Amino acid sequence: MTDTTPETVSTRAALLREAETLICGDRNASYGEPTQDFTRTAALWSAYKGVPFEAHEVATFLILLKCSRIAWSPDKHDHWVDIAGYAACGRECRDTAKVSIQEYAEQRKRILAQGVDVPPLDC
Repeated sequence: MTDTTPETVSTRAALLREAETLICGDRNASYGEPTQDFTRTAALWSAYKGVPFEAHEVATFLILLKCSRIAWSPDKHDHWVDIAGYAACGRECRDTAKVSIQEYAEQRKRILAQGVDVPPLDC
């Protein structure tokens, strides 16, 4: 049976609103658009590990990190909010992945210019 009491719905809605405020405001202003930040992170991880990573996988791994932290401290509100935010960012990254091949090539050039090896897109 689904719990649809006003308190439960209110908790869910409040958490999602908080995540939205963070990823569309504060964190967006601090770190830039998630698609750009996660694409850059994926390129760095690819260079470090020698295997390709995609931007949405950055979101997936960050969600897994938060799941690990929930195992330690399940009552910490921040973990739950961050998971919601990472899920939204990951979906946005996936939606824009089809048009970001050129962006990846440009990011790769900038990172290569800094002396970090980044594998080319294999598609």
